[in-house]
Amino acid sequence: MQRLLIHPEGPQFSRIISGAWRWHTVSQDTVEKLIHTSLDEGITTFDHADIYGDHSNEEIFGAMLKKD
Repeated sequence: MQRLLIHPEGPQFSRIISGAWRWHTVSQDTVEKLIHTSLDEGITTFDHADIYGDHSNEEIFGAMLKKD
């Protein structure tokens, strides 16, 4: 996965971003698979816009990361 720098001394970000739109409409298992697959493929950037769904995307994502 290609990495990008916003600043030479800053963190690296994956070139591809995984979006969290409509996560609240699928099963927890599906979301977990999406997150694991993204991370396994080197995607380290996730879009959690506050207008997505019922605003629970951050909670879902945090709970998934906490499990591991």
